[in-house]
Parts: sequence; structure tokens; C-alpha cells
Amino acid sequence: MQLIFSIVRLLYNKVMKNLYKNIFLILIVLLLNGCSNDSDINSNINGAENVADTQTEAVAESTENRNMKEEDSLSVVQPSNQQEDIIYNGEENIQDAVAGREHIFFYGYTENGEHCIYIMKNGETTAVQSEAEWDEKDKRIKCMATDVTGNCYVLMVSVTEDYVDYKTMEIMKVSTDGKVLGTIDVSDHIKGSDWQMLPDGISIDSDGNIYLFSEADKYGIVVVNEDGDMLGYLENKSERYIEGIGRGKDGAVYIVYSNAGEYSLGMIAVNGELINTHENVLPESVGKYKYIGSGTDSNLLVYGKTGSIYAYTDELEAEERVDKGDMTFDAYEAKILGFLADGRMAVSYLDNEQMRHFLYLPTVK
Repeated sequence: MQLIFSIVRLLYNKVMKNLYKNIFLILIVLLLNGCSNDSDINSNINGAENVADTQTEAVAESTENRNMKEEDSLSVVQPSNQQEDIIYNGEENIQDAVAGREHIFFYGYTENGEHCIYIMKNGETTAVQSEAEWDEKDKRIKCMATDVTGNCYVLMVSVTEDYVDYKTMEIMKVSTDGKVLGTIDVSDHIKGSDWQMLPDGISIDSDGNIYLFSEADKYGIVVVNEDGDMLGYLENKSERYIEGIGRGKDGAVYIVYSNAGEYSLGMIAVNGELINTHENVLPESVGKYKYIGSGTDSNLLVYGKTGSIYAYTDELEAEERVDKGDMTFDAYEAKILGFLADGRMAVSYLDNEQMRHFLYLPTVK
């Protein structure tokens, strides 16, 4: 019996020794496989990081190239001293219009009777219909303006039973090739529980921020970004009557405001604050200084109805560029469309035979 017990214990020890050995070997194998997998994972992570870095570099390079192309496209317009008076040969019924860098945007009617934005390159005699169409029973245009690249921003208000109710307001962005680039709802920013803003004008700075302007309302200027978020506002005050708004050559938005017969210029910050003011720098005018734009050899061009065209430079003085006596159109009957990238002011008017003219008036020194 003692012999049998000794044999069993010997066999048990050998079995257990082999078992521990096998377990140890299995652990070694698993550990080696784990290191190999970690290496593969690290390799995959490094590879993914390399791909991400490559994509980021590609996006950055694409953005840089696009910016370079935009800068190149914005630098081709040369100042012009040539006055042109062109008779429009299109059949569209022009209701209103605004001048951009090298194009004029106006709205009229389609063959189906719907409203539509038309686009005409400066100097041409006919226009091309854009994709921007709408039913006059639902929306109507309040005002238009263009940005530094020439795109047109159209402020539209809602209509109920042929009555403009201002319940909703949106800005439609139209490119120079007639594409609708999007719409921005600004309804929540131009009305409150005890006030309602009725915009008379619009301007866009070089960063794409939008400035809505009203002559008579409590909030004279409301600023929103491209997403429609409110950035700030400027209140109208009795000692500061805002007459006009526009973008300068530096890309900032300026206003002309008056007080007791004195006409001043000021820059509007994106938060609505009036900064960089220059008091009493424009001559007294019998009409409003409503039209402001960028010049080619000056930061600002300012025109007052029935007045002259003034260039505003860094010397803080207004320099007369076109005397009101040299105007070849009836200021009361003509529609001022704005200032072009070549330094000319675009004007639309009807002659005695009711023919539509587009006049390009040089302002370059």
C-alpha cells in the first residue's frame, strides 16, 4: 500500500509540473501575440494620423489656392475714366436695381408673371435671368446690396393678402452667375415685443457680416453674421440722424449721419458700436447723403441726392469729384444704383421716350 501511494504521488508531481509548464508556455504565446497586435494597432494609428495630416494639408492648400484665386479675380478691375450711356434692350420690366463689382442686379417679372432677379454685366445691353424666383403674393423685395466679391444680398419681407406685414424677413444671396447661394432668416432680430424695425437699406462688410439699416426706427442698424446670428445694434438718436450706409474700400461699413445741418462719417463695428467718427466732414446738402461706396483711389465715395459726388480720403476732408452741375441726368427721376469696382457710379433713368438707360459716371481723379 505504501508503494502504491509513492507511485501515485510521483505521477501527480510530474503531471502538475508539465501542467504548469504548459500554462507558462501558453502565457508566453499570448504575450507575444499581444505585442504583435499592439504593433499592428500602433501602425494603423500612425497610418491614420498620416492620412489625416495629408487631408488637412490638402484642405489647407485648397483653401489657400481658393483665396489666391479670389484675390486674383478681385484685382483685375482697373479704374475707368470712361463715361458710358447705354440704352437697355431687354424686355424685362425693371422695378429696382443695385450695382455690384462688375454687374448690375435688378428684379423684374418672368414670362409667368413671377418676380425674378436678373443680372447684367456692366456695359452690356441685355440681362440674364437668375435662379432667384418668387411669387409676389408671398414675398416682396425691400432692398438689395452687393458684397466685395459681387454677390447680391436681397432682403425680402412677407406678404399677406397683398399687404406687406413684415412678419418674416429673410435675406437671399445670389451669385453673379445667377445661382441662389442660400437664405438667411433675420425675422427674430428685427422685431421685439415693443418694437419693429423696417429696414431701408443693407450693407455687407468684407467678412460677410450684414448690416440692416433703418432711418426712422429705434434700432437704426442691426448687425448679423452669415448664419443669421445677431452681433449688435446701433440705436437712432435725436442728435444723430442716420442718412446712408455703405462699405468702404477697406471693407468696413460706414454711415453718414447728420445733426443740426452738420454731416459726419463714422465706421460701424460688428457689435453695432459707432467708432472712428469724423465730424462735419461733408458739405451741407439739400438732399440726403444716401449712397456710400468704395472708391479706387479713395476709401469712400459719397453721393447726396441733387448734390455732388465726394471722395473721402485719409486727410479727413471731402474732395469733390463730380460737381452736381455736371450731372447729365435728372437727379429726381434717376435711380442711383451704387458704385462699381472701376470707380464709376451707375445710374438708371428713363428718357423722354421712356427708354431705359444705364449711365456709368466716372469718379476717378
